[in-house]
Amino acid sequence: MSFDSLPSKNDKELFKHISCFFVGIERDFTETILEACDINTRSGITNLIDRCLLSIGWNNELKMHQLVQEMGRFEVRQESPDKPWKRSRIWSHKESFRVLKQKKGKGNLLGLTFDMRMLEKEKLCASFELKTDAFNNMDMLRILQLNYVHMNGSYENFPIEIRWMCMHGLGEFDQLPTLERLIVRNCIDLVENSDMDMLKNVKTMLLDGCSLGESRIQNRDTDSLELCMVNNIDINTRTTSSSFVGAIPSDME
Repeated sequence: MSFDSLPSKNDKELFKHISCFFVGIERDFTETILEACDINTRSGITNLIDRCLLSIGWNNELKMHQLVQEMGRFEVRQESPDKPWKRSRIWSHKESFRVLKQKKGKGNLLGLTFDMRMLEKEKLCASFELKTDAFNNMDMLRILQLNYVHMNGSYENFPIEIRWMCMHGLGEFDQLPTLERLIVRNCIDLVENSDMDMLKNVKTMLLDGCSLGESRIQNRDTDSLELCMVNNIDINTRTTSSSFVGAIPSDME
């Protein structure tokens, strides 16, 4: 049972992704996200299970022993022990805050998670407004989770490679031309005049408790949309049940 025993680069990248971001998260949801990041999860998860690096819980969630999870995170730390902005993934809230505040993010970064409440809880910082240009150099960023982070600035140069973004507690979004799945809940600032026309590649759109009208969705100039649910009502007649992507698990909020 070791990282080096994994048979392929795909499995090693999958192992690092899960150990950093997806332990405790529902399997199907995780597979959907990582497949969009060009990770082969079907064979990869099986290989991790066969090597006792991963297990599946009763609720179909991904489980990993704490020591195994730490092994995966250790491999990521070894990419740059003293400079987290040079690593491929950042999951520590302290390190994420440091990287974003100092605008040190680089093109090698694939995933980042940051919850401002964690720092406020530890009294490590007061409420701090980050600039959107802190993401300008993160050209390869695929996974982004920002909870209760106050952002200021334009999203014009936001990383275009993002495949999954969770911004719980943030009331705005803008130009994300390659985004494929958009899940927004209880966002009262998402209104009729919201500029969603730049989201040309969105295939799945789940809106719950938002102010955006159905007519705004139906009049979108795009053929990519396969599933659109507004307050649990399917307004897209082209949708099939197999296209459905579940709501964000509570652990990711």
